[in-house]
Amino acid sequence: MAHDAGDPEIALRTQPRAPCCRRCEQLENLDGALLTISDELASLSRADLPRLLQIIVGQARDLANAEFAAFGVVDPGGAAFSTWVFAGIAPAQVRALSGPPRPVGLLGAIVSEGKTLRLGDLREHPSFGGFPPHHPAMTSFLGVPVRHGGRVVGNLYLTNKRGAAEFSEDDAHVVEMLAHRAGTAMEIARLNELEAHERAGLELLAETTRALAGSLKVDEIFAAAEQIVALSIPAFADYCALLFTDGERILHTASAHRDPSCQPRLTRQMRAFRPGSADPGDVLAHALRTRTPVLLHDLTREAPPSPLRAPLPDLPTASFMAIPLAARDHAIGLIAFGYAESERRYASRDLALAESVAMRLALAIDNARLYEAAQAAIRSRDTMMAVVSHDLRSPLTAIGLASAMLLRSTPEGEQQPTRRRLDVIVRSAAEMERLIEDLLMVTTIEAGSLSIKQRPVEVAALVGDLIESLRPIAEDRSISLEPGVAPALPMALCDRERVLQVLTNLVGNSLKFTPPGGHVRVAAEPCEGAVRFAVSDTGSGISAAQLPHVFDRYWKGESAGPPGVGLGLAIAQGIIGAHQGKLWAESTEGQGTTFFFTLPAVG
Repeated sequence: MAHDAGDPEIALRTQPRAPCCRRCEQLENLDGALLTISDELASLSRADLPRLLQIIVGQARDLANAEFAAFGVVDPGGAAFSTWVFAGIAPAQVRALSGPPRPVGLLGAIVSEGKTLRLGDLREHPSFGGFPPHHPAMTSFLGVPVRHGGRVVGNLYLTNKRGAAEFSEDDAHVVEMLAHRAGTAMEIARLNELEAHERAGLELLAETTRALAGSLKVDEIFAAAEQIVALSIPAFADYCALLFTDGERILHTASAHRDPSCQPRLTRQMRAFRPGSADPGDVLAHALRTRTPVLLHDLTREAPPSPLRAPLPDLPTASFMAIPLAARDHAIGLIAFGYAESERRYASRDLALAESVAMRLALAIDNARLYEAAQAAIRSRDTMMAVVSHDLRSPLTAIGLASAMLLRSTPEGEQQPTRRRLDVIVRSAAEMERLIEDLLMVTTIEAGSLSIKQRPVEVAALVGDLIESLRPIAEDRSISLEPGVAPALPMALCDRERVLQVLTNLVGNSLKFTPPGGHVRVAAEPCEGAVRFAVSDTGSGISAAQLPHVFDRYWKGESAGPPGVGLGLAIAQGIIGAHQGKLWAESTEGQGTTFFFTLPAVG
């Protein structure tokens, strides 16, 4: 394997050394430092970048025997250190400082030049700009860039060599070797963190789908949304907030923060939010108003590119996403994710995943609202149907009784026009009674409250009674009506009157759409623990486009035949469904139709 001649580890190992010199001790310590870093990387669940950098800083400080050490990772814009960790400074001193340094002056020289810099006194370097108040005194300095893939990914800074006036060349070499391995370790940690973050996002999306699946009640969607908010912490966000609105008022809010002390403030600020705010800098109102997702990548820079302000002024926010919940061109809510003091920043891939979560939430709440509106409409319709049917039945009954009495009191052969008109009234009243009964039955079936009384029924006798009652109608239309019951057929477990109603409806339809000279057959045979009935005809058939709709309410075929309201097949399907059976149709246009249904068999 070829070796890079510029590798500081190779260069150092090719130089002769005494067996017990300082260099040997440093190399042994380096091996231990590299092993510590490797152990940290092996703990994938714990290996996040700040923790890894803290370990690297501590190992570099020990290797070079420095009083102070720090590691800086410059953000892509080069204006600030996106990550800054240190060792050797007391917590009280840290609190006294105004904040982490910026990559300017001497620190900026290491960043811009990308070369190791070793100084006896950093204050004499031309780029040194002085220390801020309360900063510890520093003299000797060693700055080493950390590279990976040909680019500088960070910088190690060590100051105040203990036991000597300045850092030696051996110190520089051994820290360079540590930096060489640290660059690889940083990339591994970054990829591990990226993988964990992507996995957390996908898990959040999967949990969102599971939490919302099958729920059609608004209150249940609100409860599921609260679960989703909680699930996003801490893997996908430091805090998450969700609200549902009708455009003017907030209907429901949910929020979660990884820091329990911040939770009350987050809840309070979300409840105080006004959806109709016209403030151009309000990021939440902007997202709702424009129905456009907002990504604020980094709010820690001195001059953020976006005119939108940090969304929650009382809470630290480093990176932020606000995604509106939009349905049918209306914003019905908003979900927001934020990183507080975390080193992580949201990217476009995170926004895309958050939009998927928001889309599922919006669709779920919109479907729930539509379902509740539909249920309210159904309840209103059923109430109206009950009232109307009750109010219609009384006068219809009176009309039917009165006209029947008049018809019976009119002698045959006399006043024929009067008898014809009375007969029309009697038949019309009876038809209206049947229509009201059908409407009420459809409503009962849809409500799932159709009552059936299942008992063992002899199938041959059932079919025989049906044929006997409908044969006169078939003969009047010159249509052959035949039974076809298989021998030794088991009894069917069913409500005899309800099933007879189904068969009457199916045979009645066949007789309507079968021309004179045609055939209608009512068959029954055993079929896998059930009894399968078949009503077939030689009529005009049903087109392939119409066939999927034959059981729809108010459906009527295009073939010529007596008029009807189109409820019969819907009622038949409801009755068979109440028996835990199945009703379906098969047809070839121009060749006839067969309706099949199954009923449970006895034994």
